[in-house]
Amino acid sequence: MKVLHLDSTGISSLKGAYDQPSLEEITFANTPFADLRYSRLMCALAFYPNLRKVNGVEISEKEKNVSKIKRRKFSTSQKVEIHT
Repeated sequence: MKVLHLDSTGISSLKGAYDQPSLEEITFANTPFADLRYSRLMCALAFYPNLRKVNGVEISEKEKNVSKIKRRKFSTSQKVEIHT
């Protein structure tokens, strides 16, 4: 899966999401998750390193760097859940 469209769903977190190595883009407009201050960064962290776009906007170099640093602190076996 390269693109995941979650627009206008009830998604409110990424809790329980599994690693998606081929995911390049995610959209979640008009959702509770979109209202969260750091939702872009959470996506960049959860789906690092291949995610390129969040809601149609490229992941910035700063977001990539933060994700890379933070990702090292997590075990690759940890899951992130997506609730819809």
